[in-house]
Amino acid sequence: MFVSRHSPIDPLSEMRIEQTIVRLNAFAAYQQESKTVTAESCRCDLGFLAMHTRRARSTEAMLEALEASGPYPDWAEKMSLFGRLVGSWDIEGTHFDGEGRVTKRQTGEWHFGWVLEGRVIQDVIISPPRAHRKPGEQWQEYGTTLRAYDPKTDTWRVTYIAPVYGATVNLVAREHNDEIWLEGTSPDGTLMRWTFSEFSEDRVVWQGFESHDGGSTWKRDEVIVLARQTSQDVNRKREKQFLGSS
Repeated sequence: MFVSRHSPIDPLSEMRIEQTIVRLNAFAAYQQESKTVTAESCRCDLGFLAMHTRRARSTEAMLEALEASGPYPDWAEKMSLFGRLVGSWDIEGTHFDGEGRVTKRQTGEWHFGWVLEGRVIQDVIISPPRAHRKPGEQWQEYGTTLRAYDPKTDTWRVTYIAPVYGATVNLVAREHNDEIWLEGTSPDGTLMRWTFSEFSEDRVVWQGFESHDGGSTWKRDEVIVLARQTSQDVNRKREKQFLGSS
C-alpha cells in the first residue's frame, strides 16, 4: 500500500512531509517487487530503509533549522509587506511579445514561507503543477526566491534562482503606493521591474516589465494571477500527486 495524507498541513512543513512520503512509497514499491521473502531480502529491505532514513534525517534537520513560524518580532510590521503572500497559491501565467500579443499561457503553483528566524521570506514557484505533470514532461519553471528585509535602507534584497534556465536575478524591492515594486537587471543586462498588486485575501496579481531605453518606457512581458489555495485544496492535490506517481 502506498502512502497518502489527508490532514491539513502547514505549507512551511511541506518539503519535510514530502521527503517522508517519497521515502515510504519507495520502500513500499521495493517490497511489492520482491517475489520471495528470505533472510537476505529482509536484510536488503532494512538496509534500503536505513539509507533513506539517514538521508531524510539530514534533510529534516536542515529544514527545521531553516523554517520559522512567523516574522522576526522586531521587524514584524515591515515584514508584512511580503508577509501577506505567505501560504500556497494556484497560478495562471500569460506571456506577451514586444507588441503585446499573447505568446504562451501556463499554470502552476507558488508557495511562500517564513525562514531564517522570520527575517527572510522564501518561495518556490513550479510549473506545471506537480499534481498535473505528465510522465516525462519537462518543467517550465522550478525556482526559488529569497526576500530579505534590510532595516538599514528600509528595502528588501531579493534573489531569484531559476535552475531550469540556469539564471540568477538580483533585485531591490520597495513599497510603491498599494503595490510592491522589485527592480533590477536580467542576466543579459535588460532593466527589469516586477510588481505585486491588486492584493486581496485570496487573489494577487504579479506583473513583469522590461525596458530597453534606460527606464524611459516599459513593456509588460508577463502576468501571473495568484489564487490562494485552501487547506482542502492542498491536501487534495498532494493526494493526487503521490497516488498518481504510484
